[in-house]
Amino acid sequence: MIWAIYRIHYGIEFLKKSINSIISDVDEVFIFYSLEPWVKTDKINYRGKTIKFPQNPEKIELFLKENFNNKKIFLQNH
Repeated sequence: MIWAIYRIHYGIEFLKKSINSIISDVDEVFIFYSLEPWVKTDKINYRGKTIKFPQNPEKIELFLKENFNNKKIFLQNH
C-alpha cells in the first residue's frame, strides 16, 4: 500500500496541483491541518506591498469535496 501524507502549509491551490500529480499512483492520501494558524495575522507588509494570507483553514472540507470527491482522501484536523 502506498500512502501520501500532506500537512497543509502552502495553501489549497498548491495542494490541488500536488494531489493531482500523485493521485493515480497512491492508495490513500492523508491530509492534516490545524484550525490554529501558524501565523496570527491576516496580512503582512512586504517591500511596500500588503500581502493577504489565506483564511485558515481555507474551507478545506468544501475544497476537497468540490475537487476530489474521492474515497482515497482522508482529512484530519489536529
